[in-house]
Amino acid sequence: MQFMPSDFDPQLLVLGDKSDVATFANVLAQFAIHPEAITLNDSGVFSEDTTVSLQAFAAGGDMGLGLWRDKAAKAHLVWSLTPDHASKFSKDLRKISSGDKMSGSAVLEVEALNEIRVHVSVGEFEADFLTGDAR
Repeated sequence: MQFMPSDFDPQLLVLGDKSDVATFANVLAQFAIHPEAITLNDSGVFSEDTTVSLQAFAAGGDMGLGLWRDKAAKAHLVWSLTPDHASKFSKDLRKISSGDKMSGSAVLEVEALNEIRVHVSVGEFEADFLTGDAR
């Protein structure tokens, strides 16, 4: 997982194989059942440079619905979701992590203005690209 900042289209890019995406789907499914704050990095979603905290959306709270930069920490993002959004996203990820297709992707967004979209991709990049050996 890596944050790709941009003035036009910032994204959190999550790349991996089917088991990696299935792990991410499981994290979201668990959050949908028990919406307690967690860090994706501590829950099996790997990143070398980006930390993402997942928390329950609270109407009227400091953080809007969706994925946003933490103003206090440069490489930290906060993803504020309802259990319904987490459940939907988990189902979207299960579609691309199971079955016979060799590759697939999903964009996870709550359709909030200026939110950071989460782009999850499985099988669309070679292992050398994922491990950094292609550079």
